[in-house]
Amino acid sequence: MRIRLSILMLGSVAVFAVSDGSHARAAATVAPAPVVTPAAQFYVLSFNEAPIAEVAEAVVGGALSQDLAIDPALDGTMSFSAEGRFTPDALLQEFGTAALDQDVALMRSRAGALSLVPRSNMAAELARGSLLVALPPSGPAPATPALPAVTPPVIYGAARWWEGPVGGLLIFLTGAASGAAALFAAQRLLQPAGPASSTLVRISHAVTVPDPAANRSAPEDTELTIPRFEPRSRDEQV
Repeated sequence: MRIRLSILMLGSVAVFAVSDGSHARAAATVAPAPVVTPAAQFYVLSFNEAPIAEVAEAVVGGALSQDLAIDPALDGTMSFSAEGRFTPDALLQEFGTAALDQDVALMRSRAGALSLVPRSNMAAELARGSLLVALPPSGPAPATPALPAVTPPVIYGAARWWEGPVGGLLIFLTGAASGAAALFAAQRLLQPAGPASSTLVRISHAVTVPDPAANRSAPEDTELTIPRFEPRSRDEQV
C-alpha cells in the first residue's frame, strides 16, 4: 500500500510540474497586443470667417465625432480649411493651430477630454496637467554642441621633414632640374656638327725708323772731329 501511495504521489507531483511548465510556456508565448493607430481619412473642410464655436463643433464634434467643451466666453470668428488625408490627431492639431492664431486654445485634459478655452486661460490649464493640442513649432532646430577637436598624439621620431611640404617642394625642384638637364642634352645632340674653326694667329713686326728731326736736335759730340775739305779749283791743283 505504501508503495502504491508513493507512486501516486510522485505521479501527481509530475503532472503538477508538467502543467505548471505548460502554463509558463503559454504565458511566455503570448505576444503583447499591437498598438492600433487610427487610419487616415480624407477630409474636405472649409470655413471662412465663421463663428469659432460653430467651426469647433463641425470639426471636432461632426467630422471627428469627439466630445468638446466650449468656454461660453469665446467670441469671434475664424477661418479654417483642410483638404486631404488626416488621422484624427493630425486634424485636431491642424484645427488647434488655426484656433491658436485667434487667441483660442484647444486643450486636452489628463483624462483625455477636449476643451476650447481663451488663450488667457491656457496657463491655468497647463498647470492642471492639460496639454495644448497644436502642431509643433516650426522653428530652427536646436544647435548641436560642437564636439571638441581631437588632437592626434605626437609621436616623436615618426614625422620626417621630407614627408611634409618641404619634401614635396624638393621633389618638384628635383624634377624641374632633371627636366632642364635632359632638354639641354637633347639640344646638344640635335645641333648639327660643322667644320672645326681654325685659329688665326697673326704675328706682326713694326720697323722702327729713327726720326731725323730727333737726330738733328741731339747735341753734338765735342770730341768727335770731322775733317772738312775745302774745294779747290783746277788751276790750283796743277
